[in-house]
Amino acid sequence: MTQKSLKKLVSLALIFVMAISTIGCGKAETPAPSEATPTETASSESEAATAEEIDYPWEKYAEEVTITRGYPASGATFDPNTNGTDDSNNIWTQWYKDTYNINVVNAFEISDSEYSQKIDLLMASGNLPDVFMVNAVQLKQCIELGLIQDLTEVFDKYASEELKATMHNYELGFQSGFSDGKLYGISRQYFGDAGNMLNIWYREDWANKLGIAKPTTLEEFKELCIAFRDKDPDGNGKNDTLALTLDNSLANGIYSLMFAYGAYPNIWIEKDGQVQYGGIQPEAKTALAELNKWYNEGIISQDWATTSRNQMKEGFVNGTAGAVLYASHIGYSLGVSLLGNDADARITPVAIPSATGEPINYAVTWPITQYVVVSSKCKNPEAAIKCMNGYTYFSEKSTAELCELYAENNGGLAMPFRINNATDMQQHLEVVQLLNGASDEGMLTTTMGKYLYIRKWLDEGDPEGYGQYVQLGPDGGYAQLYPIINEGRVITDSLRGPQTETMATNWSSLQTLLEETYTQIICGQKPIEYFDEFVASWKALGGDQITIEMNEAYGK
Repeated sequence: MTQKSLKKLVSLALIFVMAISTIGCGKAETPAPSEATPTETASSESEAATAEEIDYPWEKYAEEVTITRGYPASGATFDPNTNGTDDSNNIWTQWYKDTYNINVVNAFEISDSEYSQKIDLLMASGNLPDVFMVNAVQLKQCIELGLIQDLTEVFDKYASEELKATMHNYELGFQSGFSDGKLYGISRQYFGDAGNMLNIWYREDWANKLGIAKPTTLEEFKELCIAFRDKDPDGNGKNDTLALTLDNSLANGIYSLMFAYGAYPNIWIEKDGQVQYGGIQPEAKTALAELNKWYNEGIISQDWATTSRNQMKEGFVNGTAGAVLYASHIGYSLGVSLLGNDADARITPVAIPSATGEPINYAVTWPITQYVVVSSKCKNPEAAIKCMNGYTYFSEKSTAELCELYAENNGGLAMPFRINNATDMQQHLEVVQLLNGASDEGMLTTTMGKYLYIRKWLDEGDPEGYGQYVQLGPDGGYAQLYPIINEGRVITDSLRGPQTETMATNWSSLQTLLEETYTQIICGQKPIEYFDEFVASWKALGGDQITIEMNEAYGK
Protein backbone atom coordinates (compact mmCIF):
# COMPACT_ATOMS: atom_id res chain seq x y z
CA MET A 1 0.00 0.00 0.00
CA THR A 2 1.34 3.42 -0.94
CA GLN A 3 1.68 6.21 1.58
CA LYS A 4 -1.09 8.08 -0.25
CA SER A 5 -3.41 5.09 -0.04
CA LEU A 6 -2.62 4.61 3.63
CA LYS A 7 -3.47 8.23 4.37
CA LYS A 8 -6.74 7.84 2.50
CA LEU A 9 -7.61 4.72 4.49
CA VAL A 10 -6.88 6.44 7.81
CA SER A 11 -8.85 9.52 6.77
CA LEU A 12 -11.89 7.52 5.75
CA ALA A 13 -11.69 5.38 8.87
CA LEU A 14 -11.78 8.52 11.01
CA ILE A 15 -14.80 9.83 9.09
CA PHE A 16 -16.45 6.47 9.59
CA VAL A 17 -15.92 6.31 13.33
CA MET A 18 -17.06 9.88 13.92
CA ALA A 19 -20.39 9.01 12.34
CA ILE A 20 -20.98 5.74 14.15
CA SER A 21 -19.24 6.17 17.51
CA THR A 22 -22.24 7.83 19.15
CA ILE A 23 -24.74 5.32 17.77
CA GLY A 24 -22.68 2.14 18.24
CA CYS A 25 -22.70 1.13 14.59
CA GLY A 26 -21.68 -2.37 13.58
CA LYS A 27 -18.31 -3.55 12.42
CA ALA A 28 -16.77 -2.96 9.01
CA GLU A 29 -14.05 -4.98 7.42
CA THR A 30 -11.52 -4.27 4.70
CA PRO A 31 -11.65 -7.21 2.27
CA ALA A 32 -8.68 -8.58 0.38
CA PRO A 33 -7.78 -6.60 -2.75
CA SER A 34 -9.15 -9.35 -4.97
CA GLU A 35 -12.60 -9.30 -3.34
CA ALA A 36 -15.28 -7.73 -5.52
CA THR A 37 -17.90 -5.30 -4.26
CA PRO A 38 -21.59 -6.29 -4.52
CA THR A 39 -21.99 -4.14 -7.64
CA GLU A 40 -19.13 -5.91 -9.39
CA THR A 41 -20.33 -9.32 -8.28
CA ALA A 42 -23.91 -8.66 -9.38
CA SER A 43 -22.99 -7.37 -12.84
CA SER A 44 -20.46 -10.09 -13.63
CA GLU A 45 -22.48 -13.03 -12.35
CA SER A 46 -25.73 -11.88 -13.92
CA GLU A 47 -24.15 -11.98 -17.35
CA ALA A 48 -22.63 -15.45 -17.07
CA ALA A 49 -24.71 -17.40 -14.60
CA THR A 50 -27.29 -19.99 -15.46
CA ALA A 51 -30.63 -19.85 -13.67
CA GLU A 52 -29.34 -22.27 -11.02
CA GLU A 53 -26.26 -20.15 -10.36
CA ILE A 54 -27.91 -16.76 -9.91
CA ASP A 55 -26.73 -14.94 -6.79
CA TYR A 56 -30.18 -13.69 -5.81
CA PRO A 57 -29.09 -11.35 -2.97
CA TRP A 58 -26.91 -9.38 -5.40
CA GLU A 59 -28.67 -9.90 -8.72
CA LYS A 60 -29.28 -6.66 -10.62
CA TYR A 61 -32.69 -6.14 -12.21
CA ALA A 62 -32.62 -6.04 -16.01
CA GLU A 63 -35.35 -3.40 -15.92
CA GLU A 64 -35.73 -0.66 -13.33
CA VAL A 65 -37.84 -1.51 -10.30
CA THR A 66 -39.43 1.24 -8.21
CA ILE A 67 -40.32 0.94 -4.54
CA THR A 68 -41.69 3.63 -2.26
CA ARG A 69 -40.65 4.15 1.33
CA GLY A 70 -41.71 6.13 4.36
CA TYR A 71 -39.25 6.90 7.12
CA PRO A 72 -38.50 9.12 10.12
CA ALA A 73 -36.03 11.92 9.45
CA SER A 74 -33.43 10.76 11.94
CA GLY A 75 -30.30 12.78 11.17
CA ALA A 76 -31.14 13.01 7.47
CA THR A 77 -29.63 16.30 6.36
CA PHE A 78 -28.39 17.16 2.91
CA ASP A 79 -25.32 18.82 1.53
CA PRO A 80 -25.11 18.96 -2.28
CA ASN A 81 -21.33 18.67 -2.04
CA THR A 82 -21.41 15.63 0.25
CA ASN A 83 -24.44 13.40 0.17
CA GLY A 84 -27.07 14.67 -2.26
CA THR A 85 -29.74 17.24 -2.88
CA ASP A 86 -32.80 15.77 -1.21
CA ASP A 87 -34.28 12.63 0.29
CA SER A 88 -34.85 11.05 -3.13
CA ASN A 89 -31.50 11.94 -4.65
CA ASN A 90 -28.48 11.17 -2.48
CA ILE A 91 -25.57 8.80 -2.19
CA TRP A 92 -27.73 5.95 -0.85
CA THR A 93 -30.51 6.17 -3.44
CA GLN A 94 -27.84 6.38 -6.14
CA TRP A 95 -26.17 3.25 -4.78
CA TYR A 96 -29.46 1.33 -4.88
CA LYS A 97 -29.88 2.42 -8.49
CA ASP A 98 -26.34 1.59 -9.57
CA THR A 99 -26.15 -1.75 -7.80
CA TYR A 100 -29.64 -3.17 -8.23
CA ASN A 101 -31.44 -0.88 -10.69
CA ILE A 102 -33.85 -0.09 -7.86
CA ASN A 103 -35.42 3.36 -7.88
CA VAL A 104 -36.21 4.27 -4.25
CA VAL A 105 -38.92 6.94 -4.11
CA ASN A 106 -39.98 8.62 -0.89
CA ALA A 107 -43.69 8.45 -0.14
CA PHE A 108 -43.04 10.63 2.88
CA GLU A 109 -40.27 11.70 5.24
CA ILE A 110 -41.36 13.02 8.64
CA SER A 111 -39.92 13.85 12.05
CA ASP A 112 -39.29 11.08 14.57
CA SER A 113 -41.91 12.46 16.96
CA GLU A 114 -44.65 12.41 14.31
CA TYR A 115 -43.71 9.20 12.52
CA SER A 116 -45.74 6.70 14.56
CA GLN A 117 -48.90 8.79 14.28
CA LYS A 118 -48.36 9.07 10.53
CA ILE A 119 -48.20 5.28 10.20
CA ASP A 120 -51.39 4.93 12.26
CA LEU A 121 -53.21 7.28 9.89
CA LEU A 122 -51.94 5.48 6.78
CA MET A 123 -52.91 2.11 8.26
CA ALA A 124 -56.45 3.41 8.66
CA SER A 125 -56.59 4.65 5.07
CA GLY A 126 -54.72 1.68 3.58
CA ASN A 127 -52.49 4.06 1.63
CA LEU A 128 -49.17 2.68 2.86
CA PRO A 129 -45.81 2.91 1.07
CA ASP A 130 -44.09 -0.26 -0.12
CA VAL A 131 -41.56 -0.29 2.72
CA PHE A 132 -41.87 1.33 6.14
CA MET A 133 -41.09 0.83 9.83
CA VAL A 134 -43.52 -0.06 12.61
CA ASN A 135 -43.44 -0.60 16.35
CA ALA A 136 -44.56 -3.84 18.00
CA VAL A 137 -48.19 -2.75 18.38
CA GLN A 138 -48.41 -1.61 14.77
CA LEU A 139 -46.77 -4.84 13.59
CA LYS A 140 -49.50 -6.88 15.27
CA GLN A 141 -52.22 -4.65 13.84
CA CYS A 142 -50.78 -4.77 10.33
CA ILE A 143 -50.69 -8.58 10.44
CA GLU A 144 -54.28 -8.80 11.70
CA LEU A 145 -55.52 -6.37 9.02
CA GLY A 146 -53.58 -8.04 6.20
CA LEU A 147 -51.69 -4.84 5.42
CA ILE A 148 -48.21 -6.40 5.15
CA GLN A 149 -46.65 -9.39 3.41
CA ASP A 150 -45.33 -12.68 4.67
CA LEU A 151 -41.60 -12.34 3.97
CA THR A 152 -40.51 -15.83 5.01
CA GLU A 153 -39.63 -17.17 1.55
CA VAL A 154 -38.47 -13.80 0.21
CA PHE A 155 -36.04 -13.35 3.09
CA ASP A 156 -34.72 -16.88 2.77
CA LYS A 157 -34.04 -16.44 -0.94
CA TYR A 158 -32.84 -12.83 -1.19
CA ALA A 159 -31.22 -11.99 2.15
CA SER A 160 -27.42 -11.94 2.00
CA GLU A 161 -25.26 -14.00 4.33
CA GLU A 162 -24.31 -10.82 6.21
CA LEU A 163 -27.96 -9.86 6.74
CA LYS A 164 -28.90 -13.36 7.88
CA ALA A 165 -25.92 -13.42 10.27
CA THR A 166 -27.02 -10.10 11.75
CA MET A 167 -30.50 -11.47 12.35
CA HIS A 168 -29.25 -14.67 13.96
CA ASN A 169 -26.74 -12.72 16.05
CA TYR A 170 -29.74 -11.75 18.19
CA GLU A 171 -32.16 -14.58 17.58
CA LEU A 172 -34.77 -13.39 20.10
CA GLY A 173 -35.07 -10.11 18.22
CA PHE A 174 -35.35 -11.81 14.85
CA GLN A 175 -37.98 -14.27 16.10
CA SER A 176 -40.09 -11.44 17.53
CA GLY A 177 -40.94 -10.45 13.94
CA PHE A 178 -42.64 -13.82 13.32
CA SER A 179 -46.32 -14.63 13.78
CA ASP A 180 -47.68 -18.17 13.46
CA GLY A 181 -44.33 -19.27 12.06
CA LYS A 182 -44.27 -16.61 9.34
CA LEU A 183 -41.87 -13.66 9.07
CA TYR A 184 -43.74 -10.36 8.77
CA GLY A 185 -41.43 -7.84 10.40
CA ILE A 186 -37.64 -7.75 10.06
CA SER A 187 -36.28 -6.62 13.41
CA ARG A 188 -33.94 -3.64 13.15
CA GLN A 189 -31.96 -5.35 15.92
CA TYR A 190 -29.68 -3.36 18.27
CA PHE A 191 -26.03 -2.72 19.09
CA GLY A 192 -25.73 -4.99 22.12
CA ASP A 193 -26.61 -4.97 25.82
CA ALA A 194 -23.50 -2.98 26.77
CA GLY A 195 -24.90 0.20 25.27
CA ASN A 196 -28.01 -0.05 27.45
CA MET A 197 -26.29 -0.81 30.75
CA LEU A 198 -25.14 1.86 33.21
CA ASN A 199 -21.85 2.05 35.06
CA ILE A 200 -20.98 4.14 38.09
CA TRP A 201 -18.56 6.82 36.86
CA TYR A 202 -16.50 8.68 39.44
CA ARG A 203 -13.78 11.31 39.53
CA GLU A 204 -10.61 9.24 39.50
CA ASP A 205 -8.44 12.33 40.01
CA TRP A 206 -10.37 13.14 43.19
CA ALA A 207 -10.06 9.55 44.47
CA ASN A 208 -6.31 9.55 43.76
CA LYS A 209 -5.90 12.85 45.61
CA LEU A 210 -7.65 11.38 48.63
CA GLY A 211 -5.68 8.12 48.41
CA ILE A 212 -8.75 5.95 47.79
CA ALA A 213 -8.48 2.84 45.61
CA LYS A 214 -11.05 1.78 43.06
CA PRO A 215 -14.08 0.38 44.92
CA THR A 216 -14.88 -3.30 44.44
CA THR A 217 -17.84 -3.61 46.83
CA LEU A 218 -20.91 -1.50 47.46
CA GLU A 219 -19.62 -0.60 50.92
CA GLU A 220 -16.35 0.66 49.44
CA PHE A 221 -18.30 2.77 46.96
CA LYS A 222 -20.31 4.30 49.80
CA GLU A 223 -17.04 5.14 51.60
CA LEU A 224 -15.76 6.80 48.43
CA CYS A 225 -18.94 8.87 48.22
CA ILE A 226 -18.64 9.94 51.84
CA ALA A 227 -15.06 11.05 51.20
CA PHE A 228 -16.21 13.08 48.19
CA ARG A 229 -18.84 14.68 50.42
CA ASP A 230 -16.59 15.48 53.40
CA LYS A 231 -12.93 15.77 52.39
CA ASP A 232 -12.88 18.70 49.95
CA PRO A 233 -11.74 16.66 46.90
CA ASP A 234 -11.67 19.73 44.64
CA GLY A 235 -9.33 21.51 47.05
CA ASN A 236 -11.19 24.83 47.14
CA GLY A 237 -11.45 24.89 50.92
CA LYS A 238 -15.24 24.77 50.86
CA ASN A 239 -17.74 22.08 51.83
CA ASP A 240 -19.52 22.25 48.47
CA THR A 241 -19.12 18.87 46.76
CA LEU A 242 -21.84 16.28 46.29
CA ALA A 243 -21.20 12.56 46.55
CA LEU A 244 -23.51 11.04 43.93
CA THR A 245 -25.63 13.05 41.53
CA LEU A 246 -28.77 11.47 40.11
CA ASP A 247 -31.78 12.75 38.23
CA ASN A 248 -35.35 12.20 39.35
CA SER A 249 -36.36 9.91 36.48
CA LEU A 250 -35.47 6.71 38.43
CA ALA A 251 -34.59 4.85 35.22
CA ASN A 252 -31.35 6.81 34.87
CA GLY A 253 -29.86 5.72 38.18
CA ILE A 254 -32.08 4.50 41.00
CA TYR A 255 -33.24 1.37 39.18
CA SER A 256 -29.65 0.38 38.37
CA LEU A 257 -28.55 0.88 41.99
CA MET A 258 -31.31 -1.52 43.02
CA PHE A 259 -29.61 -4.29 41.02
CA ALA A 260 -27.10 -4.43 43.88
CA TYR A 261 -29.83 -5.93 46.06
CA GLY A 262 -31.16 -8.37 43.45
CA ALA A 263 -34.09 -6.09 42.62
CA TYR A 264 -35.15 -5.46 39.01
CA PRO A 265 -37.84 -2.80 39.37
CA ASN A 266 -38.64 -1.85 35.78
CA ILE A 267 -38.94 -5.22 34.02
CA TRP A 268 -41.02 -8.39 34.08
CA ILE A 269 -39.00 -11.32 35.39
CA GLU A 270 -39.39 -15.08 35.66
CA LYS A 271 -39.70 -16.18 39.29
CA ASP A 272 -41.02 -19.43 40.77
CA GLY A 273 -42.04 -20.59 37.31
CA GLN A 274 -44.20 -17.53 36.67
CA VAL A 275 -43.84 -14.13 35.03
CA GLN A 276 -43.90 -11.50 37.78
CA TYR A 277 -43.26 -7.76 37.90
CA GLY A 278 -39.91 -6.94 39.46
CA GLY A 279 -41.05 -3.63 40.92
CA ILE A 280 -43.27 -5.22 43.56
CA GLN A 281 -40.94 -8.00 44.77
CA PRO A 282 -39.52 -8.15 48.35
CA GLU A 283 -36.04 -7.41 46.97
CA ALA A 284 -37.31 -4.01 45.81
CA LYS A 285 -38.47 -3.25 49.34
CA THR A 286 -35.03 -4.12 50.71
CA ALA A 287 -33.32 -1.91 48.13
CA LEU A 288 -35.59 1.07 48.86
CA ALA A 289 -34.90 0.79 52.58
CA GLU A 290 -31.16 0.96 51.90
CA LEU A 291 -31.48 3.85 49.44
CA ASN A 292 -33.41 5.75 52.08
CA LYS A 293 -30.32 5.38 54.29
CA TRP A 294 -28.15 6.67 51.43
CA TYR A 295 -30.44 9.69 51.19
CA ASN A 296 -30.38 10.32 54.93
CA GLU A 297 -26.57 10.06 54.95
CA GLY A 298 -26.23 12.59 52.13
CA ILE A 299 -24.77 10.11 49.65
CA ILE A 300 -27.74 10.90 47.41
CA SER A 301 -28.22 14.65 47.20
CA GLN A 302 -31.12 16.14 49.16
CA ASP A 303 -32.59 17.80 46.06
CA TRP A 304 -32.50 14.57 44.07
CA ALA A 305 -36.29 14.38 43.65
CA THR A 306 -36.35 17.73 41.83
CA THR A 307 -33.11 17.38 39.85
CA SER A 308 -33.64 17.20 36.08
CA ARG A 309 -31.37 15.22 33.78
CA ASN A 310 -29.75 18.39 32.46
CA GLN A 311 -29.11 19.62 36.00
CA MET A 312 -27.54 16.27 36.86
CA LYS A 313 -25.21 16.53 33.84
CA GLU A 314 -24.28 20.10 34.68
CA GLY A 315 -23.45 19.16 38.28
CA PHE A 316 -21.02 16.49 37.16
CA VAL A 317 -19.43 18.51 34.34
CA ASN A 318 -18.98 21.59 36.56
CA GLY A 319 -17.16 19.59 39.24
CA THR A 320 -19.91 19.74 41.83
CA ALA A 321 -20.41 15.98 42.12
CA GLY A 322 -17.96 13.12 42.41
CA ALA A 323 -20.00 10.30 40.89
CA VAL A 324 -22.83 9.69 38.44
CA LEU A 325 -24.57 6.71 36.86
CA TYR A 326 -24.33 6.82 33.08
CA ALA A 327 -24.01 4.72 29.93
CA SER A 328 -20.57 3.99 28.48
CA HIS A 329 -20.82 6.78 25.93
CA ILE A 330 -20.36 9.30 28.75
CA GLY A 331 -16.88 10.21 27.51
CA TYR A 332 -18.16 11.58 24.21
CA SER A 333 -20.28 14.21 25.93
CA LEU A 334 -19.86 14.71 29.68
CA GLY A 335 -16.23 13.55 29.63
CA VAL A 336 -15.12 16.01 26.96
CA SER A 337 -17.05 18.86 28.63
CA LEU A 338 -15.46 17.98 31.97
CA LEU A 339 -11.98 18.14 30.43
CA GLY A 340 -12.87 21.50 28.95
CA ASN A 341 -13.55 22.80 32.46
CA ASP A 342 -10.62 21.00 34.11
CA ALA A 343 -7.85 19.59 31.94
CA ASP A 344 -6.60 17.44 34.84
CA ALA A 345 -9.98 15.80 35.49
CA ARG A 346 -10.33 12.08 34.87
CA ILE A 347 -13.30 9.73 35.12
CA THR A 348 -13.29 5.98 35.53
CA PRO A 349 -16.11 3.39 35.62
CA VAL A 350 -17.09 0.54 37.89
CA ALA A 351 -20.00 -1.84 37.40
CA ILE A 352 -22.74 -1.74 40.04
CA PRO A 353 -21.23 -3.65 43.00
CA SER A 354 -23.25 -6.39 44.70
CA ALA A 355 -24.67 -5.75 48.16
CA THR A 356 -25.37 -9.42 48.81
CA GLY A 357 -22.06 -11.05 48.05
CA GLU A 358 -23.65 -12.89 45.13
CA PRO A 359 -22.60 -12.05 41.53
CA ILE A 360 -24.68 -9.13 40.35
CA ASN A 361 -27.16 -9.39 37.50
CA TYR A 362 -28.13 -6.47 35.28
CA ALA A 363 -31.68 -5.99 34.01
CA VAL A 364 -32.32 -4.60 30.53
CA THR A 365 -35.56 -3.63 28.89
CA TRP A 366 -36.56 -5.30 25.64
CA PRO A 367 -34.26 -3.67 23.07
CA ILE A 368 -36.28 -4.21 19.88
CA THR A 369 -38.57 -1.28 19.15
CA GLN A 370 -38.87 -1.21 15.35
CA TYR A 371 -39.48 -3.58 12.48
CA VAL A 372 -39.13 -3.14 8.72
CA VAL A 373 -42.26 -4.32 6.91
CA VAL A 374 -43.43 -4.53 3.30
CA SER A 375 -46.92 -3.54 2.19
CA SER A 376 -49.19 -6.29 0.91
CA LYS A 377 -49.58 -4.18 -2.27
CA CYS A 378 -45.83 -4.09 -3.02
CA LYS A 379 -45.05 -5.90 -6.30
CA ASN A 380 -41.36 -6.44 -5.54
CA PRO A 381 -40.91 -7.26 -1.85
CA GLU A 382 -37.46 -8.70 -2.59
CA ALA A 383 -36.28 -5.19 -3.52
CA ALA A 384 -36.58 -4.17 0.13
CA ILE A 385 -34.45 -7.14 1.18
CA LYS A 386 -31.82 -6.25 -1.42
CA CYS A 387 -31.59 -2.68 -0.10
CA MET A 388 -31.08 -4.07 3.42
CA ASN A 389 -28.34 -6.30 2.03
CA GLY A 390 -26.51 -3.20 0.85
CA TYR A 391 -26.64 -1.41 4.17
CA THR A 392 -25.55 -4.52 6.05
CA TYR A 393 -22.72 -5.14 3.58
CA PHE A 394 -21.23 -1.71 4.20
CA SER A 395 -21.48 -2.04 7.97
CA GLU A 396 -20.14 -5.60 7.99
CA LYS A 397 -17.76 -6.03 5.07
CA SER A 398 -16.87 -2.69 3.58
CA THR A 399 -13.88 -1.44 1.65
CA ALA A 400 -12.36 1.74 3.02
CA GLU A 401 -13.40 3.65 -0.11
CA LEU A 402 -17.06 2.98 0.70
CA CYS A 403 -16.82 4.37 4.23
CA GLU A 404 -17.88 7.74 2.88
CA LEU A 405 -21.42 6.36 2.80
CA TYR A 406 -21.25 6.65 6.58
CA ALA A 407 -20.09 10.26 6.60
CA GLU A 408 -21.82 12.37 9.22
CA ASN A 409 -25.63 12.22 9.02
CA ASN A 410 -25.65 9.91 6.01
CA GLY A 411 -26.89 6.92 8.01
CA GLY A 412 -30.38 8.42 8.26
CA LEU A 413 -30.62 8.52 4.49
CA ALA A 414 -30.63 4.72 4.37
CA MET A 415 -33.86 4.44 6.38
CA PRO A 416 -35.84 2.22 6.56
CA PHE A 417 -33.30 -0.28 5.22
CA ARG A 418 -30.83 0.33 8.02
CA ILE A 419 -30.21 -2.70 10.27
CA ASN A 420 -28.13 -2.70 13.44
CA ASN A 421 -25.77 -5.40 14.73
CA ALA A 422 -24.67 -6.26 18.28
CA THR A 423 -20.92 -5.82 17.76
CA ASP A 424 -20.04 -3.13 20.32
CA MET A 425 -18.34 -5.53 22.74
CA GLN A 426 -16.34 -7.08 19.89
CA GLN A 427 -14.89 -3.66 19.11
CA HIS A 428 -13.78 -3.31 22.74
CA LEU A 429 -11.96 -6.65 22.66
CA GLU A 430 -10.21 -5.76 19.40
CA VAL A 431 -9.17 -2.30 20.64
CA VAL A 432 -7.60 -3.90 23.70
CA GLN A 433 -5.70 -6.31 21.45
CA LEU A 434 -4.32 -3.38 19.45
CA LEU A 435 -3.32 -1.50 22.60
CA ASN A 436 -1.49 -4.62 23.73
CA GLY A 437 0.57 -4.63 20.56
CA ALA A 438 -1.39 -6.95 18.29
CA SER A 439 -0.98 -6.54 14.55
CA ASP A 440 -3.59 -4.41 12.81
CA GLU A 441 -3.61 -6.79 9.86
CA GLY A 442 -7.20 -7.57 8.96
CA MET A 443 -8.67 -5.46 11.78
CA LEU A 444 -12.14 -4.06 11.27
CA THR A 445 -12.39 -0.56 9.84
CA THR A 446 -14.61 0.41 12.77
CA THR A 447 -12.08 -0.80 15.31
CA MET A 448 -9.19 0.82 13.49
CA GLY A 449 -10.94 4.17 13.36
CA LYS A 450 -11.71 4.15 17.08
CA TYR A 451 -8.23 2.92 17.90
CA LEU A 452 -6.73 5.86 16.01
CA TYR A 453 -8.78 8.25 18.13
CA ILE A 454 -7.65 6.48 21.30
CA ARG A 455 -4.05 6.90 20.20
CA LYS A 456 -4.72 10.63 19.75
CA TRP A 457 -5.74 10.75 23.41
CA LEU A 458 -2.91 8.57 24.71
CA ASP A 459 -0.14 10.12 22.59
CA GLU A 460 -1.27 13.71 22.29
CA GLY A 461 -3.78 14.24 25.09
CA ASP A 462 -6.37 15.21 22.49
CA PRO A 463 -9.83 15.22 24.18
CA GLU A 464 -11.33 14.19 20.84
CA GLY A 465 -10.27 10.62 21.61
CA TYR A 466 -11.30 10.57 25.28
CA GLY A 467 -14.76 9.16 24.62
CA GLN A 468 -13.41 6.16 22.73
CA TYR A 469 -10.80 5.52 25.42
CA VAL A 470 -13.11 5.50 28.44
CA GLN A 471 -15.67 3.43 26.55
CA LEU A 472 -13.50 0.85 24.76
CA GLY A 473 -10.13 0.96 26.56
CA PRO A 474 -8.79 -1.78 28.84
CA ASP A 475 -10.36 -0.20 31.95
CA GLY A 476 -13.28 1.47 30.18
CA GLY A 477 -17.01 1.10 30.49
CA TYR A 478 -17.28 -2.00 28.31
CA ALA A 479 -14.44 -3.67 30.20
CA GLN A 480 -16.47 -3.41 33.43
CA LEU A 481 -19.56 -4.85 31.77
CA TYR A 482 -17.81 -7.61 29.82
CA PRO A 483 -17.78 -10.22 32.64
CA ILE A 484 -21.47 -9.65 33.31
CA ILE A 485 -22.40 -10.09 29.65
CA ASN A 486 -19.92 -12.90 29.01
CA GLU A 487 -21.20 -14.90 31.98
CA GLY A 488 -24.83 -14.47 30.99
CA ARG A 489 -25.74 -12.29 33.97
CA VAL A 490 -28.14 -10.10 31.99
CA ILE A 491 -31.88 -10.43 32.60
CA THR A 492 -34.01 -9.27 29.68
CA ASP A 493 -37.55 -8.02 30.20
CA SER A 494 -40.09 -10.82 29.70
CA LEU A 495 -42.42 -8.35 27.96
CA ARG A 496 -41.20 -8.73 24.37
CA GLY A 497 -44.02 -7.38 22.29
CA PRO A 498 -47.20 -5.30 22.53
CA GLN A 499 -48.74 -4.54 25.89
CA THR A 500 -51.46 -6.85 27.15
CA GLU A 501 -55.10 -5.71 27.00
CA THR A 502 -55.24 -4.41 30.57
CA MET A 503 -51.72 -3.03 30.40
CA ALA A 504 -52.74 -0.83 27.47
CA THR A 505 -55.28 0.98 29.64
CA ASN A 506 -53.84 0.74 33.18
CA TRP A 507 -50.06 0.70 32.86
CA SER A 508 -49.47 4.44 32.85
CA SER A 509 -51.26 4.94 36.16
CA LEU A 510 -49.53 1.91 37.69
CA GLN A 511 -46.12 3.28 36.70
CA THR A 512 -46.98 6.66 38.16
CA LEU A 513 -47.99 4.95 41.40
CA LEU A 514 -44.70 3.04 41.51
CA GLU A 515 -42.53 6.08 40.78
CA GLU A 516 -44.28 8.23 43.38
CA THR A 517 -44.02 5.49 46.00
CA TYR A 518 -40.34 4.85 45.34
CA THR A 519 -39.52 8.55 45.53
CA GLN A 520 -41.50 9.05 48.74
CA ILE A 521 -39.82 6.09 50.46
CA ILE A 522 -36.30 7.09 49.40
CA CYS A 523 -36.84 10.68 50.57
CA GLY A 524 -38.39 9.57 53.87
CA GLN A 525 -41.84 10.97 53.15
CA LYS A 526 -43.29 7.48 53.61
CA PRO A 527 -42.00 4.72 55.91
CA ILE A 528 -40.65 1.54 54.35
CA GLU A 529 -43.74 -0.30 55.62
CA TYR A 530 -45.77 1.71 53.09
CA PHE A 531 -44.28 -0.51 50.39
CA ASP A 532 -46.70 -3.31 51.33
CA GLU A 533 -49.66 -0.95 50.98
CA PHE A 534 -48.32 0.13 47.58
CA VAL A 535 -48.09 -3.49 46.39
CA ALA A 536 -51.69 -4.17 47.43
CA SER A 537 -52.86 -1.06 45.57
CA TRP A 538 -50.80 -1.95 42.51
CA LYS A 539 -52.38 -5.40 42.34
CA ALA A 540 -55.93 -4.11 42.90
CA LEU A 541 -55.64 -1.38 40.25
CA GLY A 542 -54.95 -3.85 37.45
CA GLY A 543 -51.59 -5.34 38.32
CA ASP A 544 -53.00 -8.77 39.16
CA GLN A 545 -54.97 -8.94 35.90
CA ILE A 546 -51.94 -7.83 33.89
CA THR A 547 -49.87 -10.54 35.59
CA ILE A 548 -52.45 -13.14 34.53
CA GLU A 549 -52.36 -11.82 30.96
CA MET A 550 -48.55 -11.83 30.90
CA ASN A 551 -48.45 -15.47 31.96
CA GLU A 552 -51.07 -16.39 29.37
CA ALA A 553 -49.16 -14.53 26.65
CA TYR A 554 -45.80 -16.07 27.48
CA GLY A 555 -46.95 -19.60 28.28
CA LYS A 556 -46.43 -19.61 32.04
